[in-house]
Formats: sequence, C-alpha cells, structure tokens
Amino acid sequence: MLADYSLAPPPSATQIVSDATRLCVTFDPATIARRATRTGWITEQPARGLVVAARAPDRDEHVAAGETVQPTERLETCSVFTKASVRGVDAAVAHLLNVAPLFRYAGSSTYRAWRNGDAWRATPDDAASFAQARAAGEIYTLIVTENKNGSGVVILNSRPAAALP
Repeated sequence: MLADYSLAPPPSATQIVSDATRLCVTFDPATIARRATRTGWITEQPARGLVVAARAPDRDEHVAAGETVQPTERLETCSVFTKASVRGVDAAVAHLLNVAPLFRYAGSSTYRAWRNGDAWRATPDDAASFAQARAAGEIYTLIVTENKNGSGVVILNSRPAAALP
C-alpha cells in the first residue's frame, strides 16, 4: 500500500472500464461493497446518499455506489473514476458495448446498452422486447467522462421495485 495516496498513479482506461463492469454491473450497492472489499479495495466513508465508497490500494481509482428507491423502481448508480485525466476510456467503453453513444458533449458520452446474459448488445428495437429487458433489469445507461478534472464511467440501472431485495 502506498504511504502517500495522493502520489498514486492513475489507472489505465482499460482498467477503469474493466473495474466498472466487474464491480458495477448486475449488482446492488451492498454487493458492490462486498466485492470491492474482497478484491482489496479500501473502504472509505461514503458521501451522503451513497452506500459504498472505496479506493484501489495501489492507484488513484475510486468506486462509489448508491441507490434511489421510488414506488415503482429502484435506480442503482455506480461509478469508477480517477481524479486524473486518462485518455481512451470512451473508446474502451465503445469497444466493449459495440454500440454508438446516444450523444457526446464536452468530454462526456452517454451510451444505452442491453446486458443479455454475459454479452452486451444494442437495446432491443421493439417496445415489447425493450420493456421485457428493462423489467428484468438488463438495460443500462453508461456515462463516460474524459476531461482534465478526471475520467471514469458511471453506470445506471433502473430495476422494478419488485426486484428489491
């Protein structure tokens, strides 16, 4: 472990995307916290509204996750980020998802993708299939940032309230 964490090197773009999909996809915030701890991340005091906050032991990389429960749905949010400017995060996400972003603006891109089993796919075109995938919690929104203030991936997943643990 580093004696002075402020001197930790930033992760690569591939590491950020890999950690985001490994820690944040298909898991609720409590499970994300357990997985992060199990893989050596150091727990930090989460900010208000978050369930988990942790940092990698050897690099400037952080994970934060939380959820908002509404009457009909639960919105799970998880991000993996670094305070450093890391190029290539957007390209790594585009390659992983194999879909074009919905839009790009000022150093960020927003993607919508379907996690069907172990594979990422473009969201279903027909309303019935989309509704079925959404009800199953398989539709994700990924927001990628790459700018001078930091880089990372925010993953949003809306699940029906019936899926509450």
